[in-house]
Amino acid sequence: MEFRYKYVDKIPEPEVAADARLGKAIHAALEAALGGMGLGEALKRGRKDLVHDEEQARFDELSVAVSKFAERIEGFRARRRVQRELVEHRLAVDASFMPTGFNSRDAFFRGVWDVGFVYDNGALAVVDHKTGARRALAEYADQLQGYATLAAAHLAQVKKFWLGVHFVVDAAVEWSEPMLPENVRSVLIPRAMEQIEQAARLVSEGYGPRPSGWCKRCSYRSICPETRDGGEATPTSLAQ
Repeated sequence: MEFRYKYVDKIPEPEVAADARLGKAIHAALEAALGGMGLGEALKRGRKDLVHDEEQARFDELSVAVSKFAERIEGFRARRRVQRELVEHRLAVDASFMPTGFNSRDAFFRGVWDVGFVYDNGALAVVDHKTGARRALAEYADQLQGYATLAAAHLAQVKKFWLGVHFVVDAAVEWSEPMLPENVRSVLIPRAMEQIEQAARLVSEGYGPRPSGWCKRCSYRSICPETRDGGEATPTSLAQ
């Protein structure tokens, strides 16, 4: 629901939890630094919307990790020939899994990744930043594989997909096993289609949002049917 409210319905976020606000600030700093802005200015840009002392102090602690990641990327660029850098990149496909505009009416499946690097050897590396507690990489498999599905449609020249998660707190990047385009076409696209069709059936049958642990981080809790009355979203019959 958060993705729909934010990117499809384009509803301004009615509230932002402290953790989410800090995460957005770190993302903004990373995005600016990767986009070519000097590190000092990038950190200043990320910090500017934090008004509480404790949030600013936490941001200052994490800024060390931002600096380390920026240094790692500089080394990365020096060692490898990067043809394109795609920061905060939006992609969408239509019902035939052909590329289309992110806001197009025929957009069937959408995604936004934090940073991607296309190398001259035909490989694509996509990294997603996570500012919360470190989790097992397997928990992000659907998200990362969704990026590969979208990339396969938009970047036909890619011969191998590397998918990783940057755990900001630990200044660490974990990578899943690389995937080939044929694996994306034979495995990931049918799986994505099945999941989308399942979600569509749930909506047509009158089901609402499906609660999960991610609900606590959502900025649309006040308007979501599961949490707008002030209650906690809990796995109910929707998840059964």
